[in-house]
Amino acid sequence: MEEIFDLMILGAGAAGLTAGIYSSRARLSTLILNEGVIGGQMVLTNEIANYPGVATTKGYTLAGIMKKQAKDFGCRIISNIKIKEYRLNDTLKTIVLEDGLKFRARAVILAPGGKPRSLNIPGENLSTRNLTEMKIGGVFIFIGYLPNTDSIRNVVNLNELNEIMVDPDMKTYIPGVFAAGDCIAKKYRQINTAVAEGTIAALSASEYVRNSKQ
Repeated sequence: MEEIFDLMILGAGAAGLTAGIYSSRARLSTLILNEGVIGGQMVLTNEIANYPGVATTKGYTLAGIMKKQAKDFGCRIISNIKIKEYRLNDTLKTIVLEDGLKFRARAVILAPGGKPRSLNIPGENLSTRNLTEMKIGGVFIFIGYLPNTDSIRNVVNLNELNEIMVDPDMKTYIPGVFAAGDCIAKKYRQINTAVAEGTIAALSASEYVRNSKQ
């Protein structure tokens, strides 16, 4: 018999893992499907010193703790997958993987995260006609983030920056479809904000699922 989950979360960064913790603890059958590295951009952070309640930690350590919390509450996590098709407009949402596997759920949280914007030049070396010599130990280039939304351009509403449009409850325009993390339209992108959005999305999705079962 086909298993139907209460909630599917697409992405296992800070927002996705937090949503998995909250929804599983609320006794929703929850599945996280993750295409990238578990922890997302968080694992690339060598030191985190501004996470409330934690003096200092490494990104991959915090990601590992979040993953364990989610799994301890019963959340299933499947990684190293590639999503082929999103069917989100039906009452039961369906995700089809490239290997043919299909997963269905009553609600979905989109949390694919983002990635650092690239200068699109070899080695990211900036060249101008004005030359200045400086003795430095290295160069850190950061010009913002790009949301990982290329595969869902025709699935949900995006703004001109390809960010997912959501309301304060993390709802998209599709009933039962929510979004959280660096993929949504917002001003600040921090682990703390992603965690907050994942929490809100999970609580909103939990309310939606319970109402749909009545």
